[in-house]
Amino acid sequence: MPKILLSLTLLLLLFTQAHAATYSSRNATVYYHGGYASHTITTHPAQPFAPVYSWRTHIKFDYTPGPLGYSATYIGTTDANGILVIENILPYDPLYCGNFYSERVAVGTPSSPKSNALNFKIETPRIGPLPPYYDQCHEGGGGGVIE
Repeated sequence: MPKILLSLTLLLLLFTQAHAATYSSRNATVYYHGGYASHTITTHPAQPFAPVYSWRTHIKFDYTPGPLGYSATYIGTTDANGILVIENILPYDPLYCGNFYSERVAVGTPSSPKSNALNFKIETPRIGPLPPYYDQCHEGGGGGVIE
C-alpha cells in the first residue's frame, strides 16, 4: 500500500508540474522614448515569491548587438499571487533603441519552463526637437529593421 501511495503522489506531482505555466505580456509592441512600458509575468498555478529570469536578444537598428540582451538574468520576484509587474518610463537614451527578440521568462530557476516569446522595439518618436541620436533610434535609421 505505501508503494501505491508513493507512486500516486509522484504521478500527481508530475502531472501538476506538466500543467504549470508562465505567461508573459507587454502593453505594446512599439515603445517610444519617454513613453510608458509595462511587462507582466503571471504563473499558473501561482508561484509566490519566486525569482524570475529573462532571456532576450537586443539588436540595434544598424544590425549590431545591443547591450540590453539577457541570458538567464534575474529581473525580479513574483508577489504573493505569483505575479510580477515591471513598469518603466523609457529614458531618452540611445542605449535603449532597437529591436528586442524572443523575450522569454522562467519562474523559480533558470532551468524552469520558459514563457511565451515576445518581440518589441524601442525608438524615438518623430515629434518635437529631434535628439542628435535620432538617426540611430528609429525604424529606417541606422540600417533599417530586421523583420
